Amino acid sequence: MAGDVLELRYVLEQQEPGAIQKPHAETMLWLAGEVVISEKHILQAGVLANDGFAVLLTLSKEGSERFDEFASKHQGDRLAILVNKKIISAPVVRERQFGGKIAISGNFSKEEAIELAKALNQKAPSP
Repeated sequence: MAGDVLELRYVLEQQEPGAIQKPHAETMLWLAGEVVISEKHILQAGVLANDGFAVLLTLSKEGSERFDEFASKHQGDRLAILVNKKIISAPVVRERQFGGKIAISGNFSKEEAIELAKALNQKAPSP
């Protein structure tokens, strides 16, 4: 079952069987039916402050393997980041290996980043 708080899904070039369509910015994106990463793959979430605020995710072993496998096959492709079923960002995958840590930026305010990290930590599986 898909996650409730966070989902990362591959952005498709066109509609395929099982794909879902979601609005993002001024367009509609087709997303793969399969979730690459959800909150069940997150061990811990924290907040990063740099030029803005981001949420840093520490992935479980399974999550890290799933994400690195995805990234190695889809470097240069887009990945949609959904929070509460809404696309907050659809960046291009730039790396092939992430080593179990990924940062999600989505023009968060400090409060939004803290709330998302808190929600993900509440849903994170026990180590």
